Amino acid sequence: MYRTLKLLVRSGLADCFDMGEGVTLYEHAYDHPHHDHLICTRCGRKEEIVDETIERRQVELAERSGFTLSRHRMFLYGLCPACRRKGIKD
Repeated sequence: MYRTLKLLVRSGLADCFDMGEGVTLYEHAYDHPHHDHLICTRCGRKEEIVDETIERRQVELAERSGFTLSRHRMFLYGLCPACRRKGIKD
């Protein structure tokens, strides 16, 4: 299975994200618009998010430093609502 996933990543049909602690996230890349991720540090829930203000700001910050962005990834970590309701603390 993992050989197939690696082949899909090499071909550009999937993306691979090293989440740390031995966890790898794979998701399809073909015809899948750019998005960022919210990730719960307790249960591992992942939610895709899109925010045009953040996207514009990232381009502005790169340009201010003389960069032209070709791609980026943003992962925001915290506690999801379900874990917070259970009284779990980060």
